[in-house]
Order: sequence, then C-alpha cells, then structure tokens
Amino acid sequence: MTDTCWMPDCGRPANSGLRPELPSLCSAHGLEIARHFRAEILAEEQARLAALAQRRSDRDVAAQGNVGGRPLVYYARIGNYIKIGYSTHLHDRLRSLRADELLAIEPGGYELEQERHRQFGADRIDERRENFRGSDDLLRHVLAMREKYGLPMWATRPRTSVIRTRKATP
Repeated sequence: MTDTCWMPDCGRPANSGLRPELPSLCSAHGLEIARHFRAEILAEEQARLAALAQRRSDRDVAAQGNVGGRPLVYYARIGNYIKIGYSTHLHDRLRSLRADELLAIEPGGYELEQERHRQFGADRIDERRENFRGSDDLLRHVLAMREKYGLPMWATRPRTSVIRTRKATP
C-alpha cells in the first residue's frame, strides 16, 4: 500500500522513506514546504554571516592596532590607574603616554570613549583626566574586551612592544 500525502484533502501519493520520523508528503507539498523553510534558513544564514563578517572585521582592526586609521577605544595601565581613551593611531598614542601595559581595546571612537567614561564614572580619579581606579566592574569589562577583541599583534610580542614596563608607583 502506498502512503498518501499528509496534507488535508490532498490524496496524492507520498514520497515515503526519506525521513521516516516526519509526515509523508507528496512532491508538490514537499517542495512548497522546502521553499518556505529555504527562504527562512537563507535569511538566518545571511544575518549570521553578516554578524560574523563584522566580528572578523572588528577583530582584524584590533589585531592590526588600527593601522588603517579606524578609531579604537583603549584601556592602558599607567602606574596605579587605568586610562580610558581613544585613538586612530594607537601605537603612537601609547608611546606618547608611556603606558606600562595595554590592557584591552575595542572598536569605537569618541562617542564610545565618552560612554565608557560615564559607565565607569564612579571610578574616575579626576574629572579633568581620563584616569580610573581598577574597580571590579572596570576590570571585568577590560577582561571581556580583551577576550572579545584580543590585542594588536605588536602589543603581544615581548621585545618589539612599544609599551615599556616600569614599576608601579605606590
């Protein structure tokens, strides 16, 4: 005996045996359902690929240390505090700051920098400067950004790093 299509009022012979756990459908209804889900799956896949491409782009910018001039918000340790700033030429900026250590970076410019200043405002040492205490919240954020975006390759090579290590002042 041949199975008939599972769809109501169809009665056409079903293509059985392909996926026994699913209802049997005729060719016409099988194609109709496949077209519907294909469009839905394609839209989801396109969105996933676009998000992946953006993350890769952000990660590439971070790995290059914004050599291309895209702004980065950076978190640098200078003595006993953390400076939150932004730059389009991070390597040069860190050299001019004489930072002890580059802690993390994230893609973004002035607006994101200001948002981070507000976010960690309770930890700010001086309202006229961009220096912050290393609170638990700030350090958690720094670790999350470092995990998400990594560090520029030049900042992770011990002998070629622009960042010079010096002892923190008490």
